[in-house]
Amino acid sequence: MIVGVKQVGTLGDISGNDVVPSQDFIRNYTVSEVEGRNGQMQKQYTVEEGSYVIEGIEKFELHTIEDETAFVAEDCFEEETGESITVTLPYALYIPEDYKEGGNYGLVLQIHDAGTMGTDPVLTLTEAQACMNFASDEVQGYAKEAGMDGLFVLAPMLSADIRSARDNYTISAAVPATWQLLDKIVEEYGINENRIFGTGQSMGGMQVIAMAAQRDNYFAGIWENGCQWGTNYNKEEP
Repeated sequence: MIVGVKQVGTLGDISGNDVVPSQDFIRNYTVSEVEGRNGQMQKQYTVEEGSYVIEGIEKFELHTIEDETAFVAEDCFEEETGESITVTLPYALYIPEDYKEGGNYGLVLQIHDAGTMGTDPVLTLTEAQACMNFASDEVQGYAKEAGMDGLFVLAPMLSADIRSARDNYTISAAVPATWQLLDKIVEEYGINENRIFGTGQSMGGMQVIAMAAQRDNYFAGIWENGCQWGTNYNKEEP
């Protein structure tokens, strides 16, 4: 959280002394200007100190390029170029701790936003708390109350070259790659196909919306956060 405070009025203490306002604005952040991806200048707010810890990352399996466990998707169509390419897709996967074959399990597909792209699946687990929330005992309990035995959490990690929602309104090869990965996990673990949910923020939410349009009634529900896209930052764009 960023916060600042400024005294605007005179304060009095119990001894009758006045504390007059100063001109200082006390804050825990700095403001700088950076160039956005469309060439526009925008303000960037940086917290000077402080940190927080997201608990539960160790619950997830990490499938990385380095250990050769990332998923390889073939023939993934790129709308921007009209070509089909091979995509190596790192991902994080939460398997319910009491998982048993033949059980009734649901799955949440969680896609991160475009502010955090790369190849390390730890990024998708730390850029927001969504993955940890879905893997938490509380949400797993909700799943069980709804008749499931637990809830898988699947979180692909997208790199910048396959950013799934682009400024020219094309969909990248990340979308068919995600479908292939999702189909693999659903089949491998026998996921209940009536209990598959899609979530994401910004880019990730828009990707899930696009996916929902491609397979009618596939998702039991979708929950998107802060999803909007357009050319409003580039005033030269029609």
